[in-house]
Amino acid sequence: MKLNDDKFEVLRYGTNNELKESTTYTTPKGLPIEAKTEVKDLGVVMSDDNKFNKQIDQVITKAKNMASWILRTFRTRARVPMLTLYKSLVLPILEYCSVLWCPLSVGNKQKIEAVQWSFLRKITGTRNMNYWQTLHELKIYSLERRRERYRIIYMWKILEGLVPNINNNGVQSYENPRQGRKCITPTLNKTKDQSFTSHAPRLYNALPRSVRNAAAISVDSFKRVLDRWLTLVPDEPQIPNYTQCRRAPSNSILDMSKLEPNSESLISIEPGTPANVNEQARGSYHNMAS
Repeated sequence: MKLNDDKFEVLRYGTNNELKESTTYTTPKGLPIEAKTEVKDLGVVMSDDNKFNKQIDQVITKAKNMASWILRTFRTRARVPMLTLYKSLVLPILEYCSVLWCPLSVGNKQKIEAVQWSFLRKITGTRNMNYWQTLHELKIYSLERRRERYRIIYMWKILEGLVPNINNNGVQSYENPRQGRKCITPTLNKTKDQSFTSHAPRLYNALPRSVRNAAAISVDSFKRVLDRWLTLVPDEPQIPNYTQCRRAPSNSILDMSKLEPNSESLISIEPGTPANVNEQARGSYHNMAS
């Protein structure tokens, strides 16, 4: 097979600058391969700092453009057509390969979540609701909850032998007589804590024993088991002006799963004051899964 020398690119990871400067790579024709800080592979921007900021910015821009096109093209703001268009055209952009680039920083999570909130608030009947109320009313997950759900499902597939393991042996599990099946969590590294091999095992271990022990069933069956439990976990995504009203450090399953189910309070926003999220609402709600 003949290879195109112009297609070769080098992306270097790690902090050993001396090694980076003293090594070079060449093409089959002997031409030097240029080292780059970012490389796009199968639609995902990979950076040499182990972060996905450029990928996230690219995803947000594309999703905003698609959402704007929908709002310009279709006059209706009814729930069913709007949600159908959103799930068919915008969500695939926001979630493409998100198992790989799932962000953990508050800033990136808020930027992505704002895209969904901007679109959902255009739907008829959500004008006087805040974001958390809108998610409950429309029966959909926050984007953070969806990304973590995907990672849990993929982790389960690895444990069931349905997909190849990361790096052949990157994810390992063990059986605990009292706690059931659990994953071995690697020592956290600040530069790699958002990686699948670091984040996904912790998410999986946060599941109740009945969900973790679900084995020898179909993927759809596991999704139903997982979703039944997720309906009990509050979904309060981080967006500007909402953080101070939170009951947990983050909306991650790692934190929200520790709260008592079915006891979450909604934040009330009075009509005409959409920025006022400091007044606590009366009553409680039960979050619904999509």
